[in-house]
Amino acid sequence: MIYYIINYNNYDTLLQTLSQSIYNGWRWGLIAILLCPLNWYLEAKKWQTITKKLQPLTTKKAILSILNGIVVAFFTPNRIGEMPARCLDLEEGNRVRGLSLGIISSISQTLVIGLWGIPALILFIQILQNHKISLLFPILIILIILLTYCLLPSIINFFSKKKNTPSWFQYIQPIGELNGEELFKIMIIASLRYFVFCFQYYLFLKFFGIDLNIKNAFILIATNYLFLTFTPSIAYSEGITRASIAIVVFSTVTKNTIAVGITGITIWIINFIIPMIVGSLLPFIKEKSSKQTLYHE
Repeated sequence: MIYYIINYNNYDTLLQTLSQSIYNGWRWGLIAILLCPLNWYLEAKKWQTITKKLQPLTTKKAILSILNGIVVAFFTPNRIGEMPARCLDLEEGNRVRGLSLGIISSISQTLVIGLWGIPALILFIQILQNHKISLLFPILIILIILLTYCLLPSIINFFSKKKNTPSWFQYIQPIGELNGEELFKIMIIASLRYFVFCFQYYLFLKFFGIDLNIKNAFILIATNYLFLTFTPSIAYSEGITRASIAIVVFSTVTKNTIAVGITGITIWIINFIIPMIVGSLLPFIKEKSSKQTLYHE
């Protein structure tokens, strides 16, 4: 992305094109922005469902936990600090056990990205090379991953009954308490959230003047998210990573690479940076509210 920015020498035309695209397609951008609360509401509902047996959370509490996680994720590689930060809102005795449930939350979303992304990647390669590739091996991988996800509680319960089970095993025991119905519900919520942020991506592509049919757009967007999920990054530099991957993927169908890069950065800003800013301001808002309450008393 930096290479394209440095070597691009037609910014006057770009600004004119973008201005025209924004003028003509502002509705697409507005719809995408309005979907942001739904995106994080679904993530909060997923967290609420996962932690229900460990510690029931209200929707408001779950949303606050999600926002706290985003703030810490911003400063940690591959957002590894997100789940520990979420668990800080749990009761002290539940925090370590909550980390194991955070693993399920991450696995479910990654699994959904893989379920759609791997077939999309195969179709993407077929389009590039203009010949068919067998889907048998990718489908087999997907089925193995799905089976492991479904059987994970049973596997944990099996080992927890062993006499020589290590003491730390108690901390992942909450995973064993999840049943098939709950795992299915978690996957449904993760899938809904996936389609929301894919649709947001599609809307912003249209917003910036990149018009693709639904089929090709979904193949490219799903491939883009697959690459992004398995690319190591630091959250505060993730915007550049997103833009770079987007350029690699979408340059196969459009020469407007700057607009593609801006689309990747815009999605990152509305779905991550803005919630991060909101989450970082919450402690100050709470403190101010507490002071006002004490003053009136």
